[in-house]
Amino acid sequence: MCKIVVREARRSELPIIAKIQCLSWRSAFSDIITQQTMAKYTDSDKCSQMLERVYGSEAGHMYIAGINGKACGTLFWKPIDRQRAEIVSLHTLKRVWGTGVGRALMNRALLDIYNAGFFSAELWVFKENFRARKFYVKHGFLPTGDERASVYDRAAEMRCRRLM
Repeated sequence: MCKIVVREARRSELPIIAKIQCLSWRSAFSDIITQQTMAKYTDSDKCSQMLERVYGSEAGHMYIAGINGKACGTLFWKPIDRQRAEIVSLHTLKRVWGTGVGRALMNRALLDIYNAGFFSAELWVFKENFRARKFYVKHGFLPTGDERASVYDRAAEMRCRRLM
């Protein structure tokens, strides 16, 4: 049996987090955003630089998950205000889909969000990302009815929220 470990990420791990994010995007969003946009946002070096800015400037929490010592997933959440927190990103490698890595990351984040005193957690998801939407519903996130055009090819996104 594989042991999944989730912990706070270290700044030195941002390059591997960027790689996980880029690989995850290629697997999960290839039917949602154009190849041109995909190429622009899945350059590991550029992604690592973006994560460095986020990690250094935002009051948020970055987690990394691993199986048998190999990193395979990441999650970032941050406060929106005193009552709400946002799951900004959750990415896992395709090879670990369905193994519980995403669940372990989400459970850790939700526990920390609850313990920090937030009343709700929310996130934005591509409307066409049915796999992710199903995952989020399993974790208590329901659509709010709010939608927006994404900065990524203006693909439709929907907001989901769960009460803590």
